[in-house]
Amino acid sequence: MPDLHLVTRGWLASKAARSNSFSFTWTSRNLSCLTPSLFHFQLVAAESRLRYQRTVSSRPDFKKEPPWIGAWRTLNLQRVKRPPSSGMWESGERDYKLSYRPLNHGSSNRTGAGAWGSRLVSRTYRTNRQKTINNSTSVPPGDLRCYRTTSTAALQVILGIPPLHLQLQRQALGTALFRLRLPLSTNVSDIDPSEIEEKATGWSAHPSEHRSPTQISLDDGGNINTGLRIYTDGSKSEKGVGAAFCVLTDINITHRWSTRPSFRNTVFQAEILALLKAVEHAVTLPTQQLTILVDNQASINSAANSKSHNSIARKIFKLLHSHPHIRVLWIKAHAGYIGNEEADRLAKEAAETENFPETPLELPKPFIKTFLRKKMLATWQMAWDDGDTGRLIHNIIPKVSLQPINWTRNEILFFTGHGPFPSFLQRLNLAETSFCSCGGIGTPIHYVTVCLLTTSYHMAPPS
Repeated sequence: MPDLHLVTRGWLASKAARSNSFSFTWTSRNLSCLTPSLFHFQLVAAESRLRYQRTVSSRPDFKKEPPWIGAWRTLNLQRVKRPPSSGMWESGERDYKLSYRPLNHGSSNRTGAGAWGSRLVSRTYRTNRQKTINNSTSVPPGDLRCYRTTSTAALQVILGIPPLHLQLQRQALGTALFRLRLPLSTNVSDIDPSEIEEKATGWSAHPSEHRSPTQISLDDGGNINTGLRIYTDGSKSEKGVGAAFCVLTDINITHRWSTRPSFRNTVFQAEILALLKAVEHAVTLPTQQLTILVDNQASINSAANSKSHNSIARKIFKLLHSHPHIRVLWIKAHAGYIGNEEADRLAKEAAETENFPETPLELPKPFIKTFLRKKMLATWQMAWDDGDTGRLIHNIIPKVSLQPINWTRNEILFFTGHGPFPSFLQRLNLAETSFCSCGGIGTPIHYVTVCLLTTSYHMAPPS
């Protein structure tokens, strides 16, 4: 690595390009030779690993052996021999051993996604990568007990796990925005990287220059009913975001302030912005004992932290440090305090008024992450709607989600149709006919609706 003063963005880009090229070339050469049997091994490997750990913990005298051997043995018991005409070779024991470790160490498959994840555009490469590793996220072992011919797209929807290439692309887009500060293509987003909130580092002030521990705290300030007080509040609704504060002298409201941040800002940003404006207003008043009452504990904790990553919280800390006569205390929301109710009304009014003066704020990270997640789900939904496999599951689960469908093994076999049914076994040349013993075609729907041999299990036919 060159000297630090020679490291530039161009040097980093060239290193990333070489690494990207090597990774793409290697995977294209080596992943194309892996077979479906190895993919099925990965489905049973996680279950075998859990069973192995339980056995070791319950039996101290158990002879330890590499856990991948248990998965390989399980696969040999479950394997259905293919006819020679299929032209597909079975993977050996060594291949299973090499595949076991990356499967059960989820994050390793996503290492460096920010550098090479955006290159997952080749359909051949994407399919091989997806079929080989499937998904690196751990899944419940009960959901892995399925036939190896079950559609990968269907299993991903059932388990709520997006395709691996979409997860990597999302991380690549996040890296481009958060770390490299590079704009995305216009067909992805119009977000300007300069508008994204940056993470502040270091100390707000020298450690020797500390403030009083009682100057800003979570002590209840509800008993303060006299003197000069400032109440702050923030609000967010479907119409927008609002921040406000009001000044009370005894029982009279002498000053009001409110603003409307962008709809893409969070309610926390509104709360801490209101606190900053309240402190700045307090600084302009004649020096006297003054209390700022806030009903949001998160903004108080952030402002009290001298190493907070929030730039607004650091400004508040510095102002309070240089003006020790200003105190910040917590107050319970919606408890009948006049100032708190007025600040809440002003914040909601600003949030719901369209032509209200706006205060520009940086875009928060949660907004960017939510946007990228929705973009990934939209792409996944489009692929699920236009796909050629898993159509039976698509009729049952038309919409993708990150929440898993808690189906048992038998339910997965039934709804996918990939199970011990004549109609399915005949497709694999494992049964001579696709007909049931009663004379009808042996599909899952046949057995639960019209089969004469399973009358006691019949249900109403689907409409």
